Amino acid sequence: MNILVSLKTWFFENSPQTRLLKLFFILFLVVITLFAIRLGAQHDYPAHIEFWKQVLRGDNPWLGLDGKPTFKNTYPPLWQPLALVYKIHWILPKLLYVWLWAGMSYWLTAYAAENRNSTKWLPWAIGGFMFLNPHFWIEGPMFGHFDVITGLFCLMAAHSINKKNEVKAGIALSLGLLIKLLPVVAVPFLVLKNKKINWKLLKGFSGVTFLGYGLAFLMWGKSVIAPFLFTGVSTHYHSIYTSVLYATDGRIDLTSYSNYLLLLALTIIFIINWFNKIDALTLFVTILVCVMTFFKNGGIQYYDSLFFVIPYWLVARGDGLRSKPLSVYLACIYLALVSLLNIFHHLMKPLADAILPAFDQKFGFFIFPVGICLLYSLVSFGKQLSTQYK
Repeated sequence: MNILVSLKTWFFENSPQTRLLKLFFILFLVVITLFAIRLGAQHDYPAHIEFWKQVLRGDNPWLGLDGKPTFKNTYPPLWQPLALVYKIHWILPKLLYVWLWAGMSYWLTAYAAENRNSTKWLPWAIGGFMFLNPHFWIEGPMFGHFDVITGLFCLMAAHSINKKNEVKAGIALSLGLLIKLLPVVAVPFLVLKNKKINWKLLKGFSGVTFLGYGLAFLMWGKSVIAPFLFTGVSTHYHSIYTSVLYATDGRIDLTSYSNYLLLLALTIIFIINWFNKIDALTLFVTILVCVMTFFKNGGIQYYDSLFFVIPYWLVARGDGLRSKPLSVYLACIYLALVSLLNIFHHLMKPLADAILPAFDQKFGFFIFPVGICLLYSLVSFGKQLSTQYK
């Protein structure tokens, strides 16, 4: 009975617009759940099932049958306990992903509606983008990619950074590291911001990280470092390096320099931030964009975190962005290009190849210049806001 009363309170004690959003959210949950069940196990999901079976057998998830490290399971420790969810029912991990996507989409839309920086049309734009974007329908209900969990922790980190809750930001970044390595890149920038050590963020990050990897080490030994090793040798997809290699018929191969170029780009941003104090939230977005722009593996699902963090940033910094619309346009173009790649690559490849042959091989020539322009705009905007959001 208490649950029914709570649900009644949640649904009815709000404005008509909010009740409409909640009704849509409920219907949306039903639709995507049925859609995900109907499509079953596709793409990487069957491989994930095999990894979870390995965990449930008590085997080391990062070792092959010969006892040697394998790069097939490239996922950090926090991903492995999803085997317990799989044990209940094989479709549940996939449903967890789509429910998280729906929940974050609802939260972002409600946040836009309640935020003082929002215009009247912004909640509608955020809601339409989050709920109806084909990118999410492909990555979630269709393929069941777990990168949405990384997106959740990045969104938690962004919100905590914006609210100046450094401990929670550190914990969120650590949880992100334990499920995927992307968030860890932002840690040095945020810990050393304003030319001093942010001890609260560092404590939150290091405490959870040592706990998570410590428990994993006790269970599986030093093989827990396998995901870090894979990062250095991962193949190149949809990046500028892939496009250059394709355009030159293999004569110019820059993939071996990709990690150095990424490190150089991050170093430049670090130096600029050290002397100019970029707004912390904008800095976090900048680091994520930088990694995806220069990293050699531009797997489409890797962009999921940006699909949650950028809309949040657009709402949270909406007042400042009105005087800097170029950043908004570039961010929207950046996400639109990734969405188009996803649609053409997975749903309309014959048509895409007819219009622009080998579109996915040439994608780097589109996303890279937009990414560079977006990085420049973000840094410029972050410097402008540094005094406003201290």
